[in-house]
Amino acid sequence: MIAAAVLVLVLLVLAQASLARRSHRRLNPGLVLASVLMAVLVVWLTVAGLVSTQAATGARTHGGEPLDTAVTRGSSLSRPVRTKSSDCSNGAPTPCPTSDSMSGPHR
Repeated sequence: MIAAAVLVLVLLVLAQASLARRSHRRLNPGLVLASVLMAVLVVWLTVAGLVSTQAATGARTHGGEPLDTAVTRGSSLSRPVRTKSSDCSNGAPTPCPTSDSMSGPHR
C-alpha cells in the first residue's frame, strides 16, 4: 500500500515536470495540491504501519505472558487443596468432615 502511494507520488512529480517543460509554467496548482496530499498520505501510511506493527509486537510478547502466568499460578494454588482433600482418605490424624457433619443438625 505504501509502495503504491510512493509510486503515485513519483508519477505526479514526473507529470508536473513534463507539464512544466511543455507549458513553460513553473507549477500547476492542481498537480502541486495532488502531490502535497499524496506526500501527506505516504507519511500517514508509514506512521500508521509502524505504530500498528509495534502494537502487534507488543501484544504478542506481553499479551500472552500474563495469561500463561495466571494459569500457572492458578494450577499451583489448586495443588494444596487437592493435597488436603486427599489426606482425609489416607487416614489423617485429624478427623475429616463427613457428609453428615456438613449437612447441619438432624431432625
